[in-house]
Amino acid sequence: MREASIYTFRFNFVNSNNLVKSLASQIGRVNRDGVILGENRIFFEDIYRVDFFKKNIIIALFPFPTISKKLAAHLIPNHATIVLRVGQYPEDLKHAINRRLSMKKVEERISGMSKEEKKLFFQKMNCPHCDCMIDLTDLIKTPYIYCQYCESLFDKHGYLTPGGNNYKACPETGFFDRIGEHTDFRMYYLVKESRFSSHTYFCSDALAEIFFKENALKNAVFGVGLIVNTWDKLKASSKRHPAFELLTEGNVFAMRGQMTEADEHFYKVLLRHPHHPGVHLNYALGYLKIGEEEKALNHLRKSIEGCANYQPTKEILKKYTWSEEID
Repeated sequence: MREASIYTFRFNFVNSNNLVKSLASQIGRVNRDGVILGENRIFFEDIYRVDFFKKNIIIALFPFPTISKKLAAHLIPNHATIVLRVGQYPEDLKHAINRRLSMKKVEERISGMSKEEKKLFFQKMNCPHCDCMIDLTDLIKTPYIYCQYCESLFDKHGYLTPGGNNYKACPETGFFDRIGEHTDFRMYYLVKESRFSSHTYFCSDALAEIFFKENALKNAVFGVGLIVNTWDKLKASSKRHPAFELLTEGNVFAMRGQMTEADEHFYKVLLRHPHHPGVHLNYALGYLKIGEEEKALNHLRKSIEGCANYQPTKEILKKYTWSEEID
């Protein structure tokens, strides 16, 4: 008997050069136990994380996954990762996998608890953006809750923070900001330096501002590069959420270690959102850059006080082995 599908999609396997391995697409399905790719299955227990970029779905697996040899042949070399090119709605597929994955994790939590423990301690909440289950058991109550599946922040009433899912920790810098595609374009020939390169990043508006400041004057030599830089800067500067108008400029200062100037911007953002974990994280990253670890630790503590399960801050704490001091 064929298992009922939660979600059905068409896909191609992608290699390490971001090229599809075959022009003929296959049928994939998400069901209650895992993700089925053609005739092969990945169990949810083996999935560590799911991301998407453009039309690609990236499925990161735990070490030594229980997958078939045929499916193992599609792992990216030196990474426990399978990349799929999905024809339509990759974000919907990501949410479908994550919703079921989050349910599995909550089920595992419940199975290890007695009836009395479930009644007294078990807590969960569904993310208002992706509808994944967030396990809140053992967490202190804080003003914000973080969804590890879509990286959204929302309050205890289930309302997304200003800017919604567009604002999150930058995968390139770690700073909380609006995230999008930005291009580091360099085209110049100078006496002591020359460059012709173009690289597109999924990164913060602040990093786009830095690309402009570093490259615009040099690219003005030929003009073409300056046009690309200016267009990208306009994209990074437009339609920012009013609550975070000063955030990007503050991030630029912090990324350069100019914390006096950064503080003037971050302080005004915190006047409207005093417990925001992302802004306190930015403070901490700026202070770490100039070696002021005590000030950084203070803001990491405030970040966790704002959101007890804020993963970007927890990752920094693990890196600097400060978890015990926060706890």
